[in-house]
Amino acid sequence: MNRLVILVLLLVFCTALQAADSPPIALLFPVTADKGTDQACAVETTQAIKTYMRQIGKADITDFQPDSPLIERAVLEHRITAEDMSKATTPDAELQLANRIGTDLVLSGDVLVTEDKVTVKIWIARTQTKKFMQFEASAGFSLSSNRDRAISNAIQSATSSIIYKLAGEVLKDVKASPSPVQSTEEGPDAPLVEPTYNQPRSMEAETLVNKAEQSIKDGDLANAILTYRAAVNADPRNIDIRIKLIRLYTERRMFSQALDEAERAKLIEPENEALRAELAQVYEKRGTPEKAAEIYTSVAEKNPNDIDARIKAGDYQWQLGRFDEAEKQYRLAAQIDQTNPSPYARLSLFFASRSMYGESLKELNEMQKISSNAELKVFTNTYYPRFMSIIEKDLDGILARFDGGYTSFSQKEITREAYYGQVQGLSKRVQSISGLLQALTPPEDLVSVNRHRVLGCSLLAQSCASTLRYLETNETSEKEDAEIFHTEAKKHLTAN
Repeated sequence: MNRLVILVLLLVFCTALQAADSPPIALLFPVTADKGTDQACAVETTQAIKTYMRQIGKADITDFQPDSPLIERAVLEHRITAEDMSKATTPDAELQLANRIGTDLVLSGDVLVTEDKVTVKIWIARTQTKKFMQFEASAGFSLSSNRDRAISNAIQSATSSIIYKLAGEVLKDVKASPSPVQSTEEGPDAPLVEPTYNQPRSMEAETLVNKAEQSIKDGDLANAILTYRAAVNADPRNIDIRIKLIRLYTERRMFSQALDEAERAKLIEPENEALRAELAQVYEKRGTPEKAAEIYTSVAEKNPNDIDARIKAGDYQWQLGRFDEAEKQYRLAAQIDQTNPSPYARLSLFFASRSMYGESLKELNEMQKISSNAELKVFTNTYYPRFMSIIEKDLDGILARFDGGYTSFSQKEITREAYYGQVQGLSKRVQSISGLLQALTPPEDLVSVNRHRVLGCSLLAQSCASTLRYLETNETSEKEDAEIFHTEAKKHLTAN
């Protein structure tokens, strides 16, 4: 008897464990065609929802069809009737029916096609909590292309965007199924298929990749995309192929498709660094660098000894104007390996861009102390032009302020004290720029330009000093000296 009890308990435990590991069951009701939209668009959207839901692998999706095994069983067990099914025409009624059938989730939606845009709305609810969530996405299409094909592509794009967002919010705690997704869909944005070939998948994929690369060389990017997609279908778990496809999408500014492909790839290898880097590039080129910053900052936090991740996180934070966070990331990068000059080089450029030339010089000196000759050469060729771009722009501003201040003082628009303070401030900035210029080592072809700039800064500093003495003593000779120094400084600051 005890043995029987133990066996029963063990069976119950195993069944519960299996149920806990199994994905939720989702009941999909047909999508509605909104405001005169062709019913065929609703049918395609319904199929797209089913396809992408299966693709993310986070739910077992089943259609609300009378011949569905799940529906047949519910009818046979008298949980629902044919009349119940006919009355399920609203979200609330569909939710109640799904609850009686025994599914975990229920979803449906509607699609609207206007002159040049497709808008898809999808709602989803958990049958236990009865809490509805609604998602919406739109995708435009070109009026110059085949309209039916363009609408179809837009439906696929909008629907896939919603499903991946839905997966990240509603089903974020559900473990994705590792098995490949089967589909018979076709089209440029059709979901992944795992076909059967006479040769190994990797060989078939390699052949297709070579064909795609040849199409790129020939300038046939549209065909290259289709071929890369076929290569992904041949070897779905090959992230390198997916990255090639993502890059090509990005190059053609097909950002929605690039992001969709990246999300699919993340389901397979969530921690793939190359994929994350590519995703950041997509966001940056799409014009959403804050998303790229989030990716690299997250990578840096998860990999605290990754200098490159810290530097990239700093770069994106800097681009977004989050200066404190950018400096923090560069400092953390410097702490990882104090013999690596890259973080100090970035910090020096970072401070120069903010006209903090004294701080920039300190970081430059630290970088030069630990750099080999080869590293210094790389720094010179890579960074010097960027420093000069910053410095010359700042010097142009200083000259303009100097001339404007002189005119305002001459016309008695500002007081002597105000003009004195202005010149004093400009003098300090010129001297700090001069110090940085002298510490920088220019490339061979820019040695002469650097020499002119250093001399120009020196002459401009002397002009400032003479101007300050003139304002203190009112000596005409000091004013004349200031004008001479100023004229000569301009020559050297603009010389090539």
